[in-house]
Amino acid sequence: MITGASGFIGSHLARRLVREGARVTALVQPGLPLSRLSDIVKKVQIYPVDIRDGEKLSKIVGKVAPQKIFHLAAVTDVNRSLSNFDLLFSVNLGGTLNLLKTLEDIEYDALVCTCTAEAYGNNSPPFREEMALDPVSPYSCSKAAGTLLCKTWANSRGKPVSILRLFLVYGPDQGRERFLPQLIRAGLTGRPLRMTAGEQKREYTYIDDIIDGFLLAGKAGTPGGRVFNLGSGREISLRELVAKVAALLGRPVVRSEKILPYRKSELWRIVGDHSRAAEELRWRAVTNLDAGLSKTIKWYQERLLA
Repeated sequence: MITGASGFIGSHLARRLVREGARVTALVQPGLPLSRLSDIVKKVQIYPVDIRDGEKLSKIVGKVAPQKIFHLAAVTDVNRSLSNFDLLFSVNLGGTLNLLKTLEDIEYDALVCTCTAEAYGNNSPPFREEMALDPVSPYSCSKAAGTLLCKTWANSRGKPVSILRLFLVYGPDQGRERFLPQLIRAGLTGRPLRMTAGEQKREYTYIDDIIDGFLLAGKAGTPGGRVFNLGSGREISLRELVAKVAALLGRPVVRSEKILPYRKSELWRIVGDHSRAAEELRWRAVTNLDAGLSKTIKWYQERLLA
């Protein structure tokens, strides 16, 4: 069972599980488009449900009795404003609590929850799992709180829970509000790209590698709320990323003359130590950035230039 199955990562995970022969239940937010699931919509059982609706969620989970649960449903908003604080916490924390309550009497063998590397905040990189979280935005705070809730659940119930702390993920069909899709679309259309000076350094991990990590975590059934960083370990500044995409496109990316200001409490390096995932899950990102970007660019070319 996948919560947030119509999202970027959730849809890729659902597609991969279908290919692996799994019987997949997809929980999706009512009213959201199912375009990312269009090619497998007849191969999965889809339930529209808002995870804030504990009663309806409980009925679905009781009916499905899932063996493995991948929890990806979340509201993502990296702005520093408090305007979405209530929504972020009601979904990312309250929804997680609702899910855990529904699993009280379910004999499952793996629960895989997700967090964001942004929750490490002002720690000194490379970020390691044992670091105390220091979130810098309402979003990362809500995800950090969800992590603590999942760990508490694992410790108090003795249930198998893994928590995947994701660094920046990219690939085909990602939301256009993200930086890399905006960059690729700007390169293909010739429209100016609005961005900061681009000094921030990030590590980008291709979606297929991340899905490998989810499957390995699902097989492991780790007790005690074990946390695993998932990322490529290769950092690049946003400015360098623009140049790389331009080189792969074979054309310049036009940047807007107006340089956007940096966010308050901007994190200059989001880079992780991924040795725990390598040692305990036998996971490592294998797709180099050029190869992953080329696949992603091709996906956009086929849709924007057709």
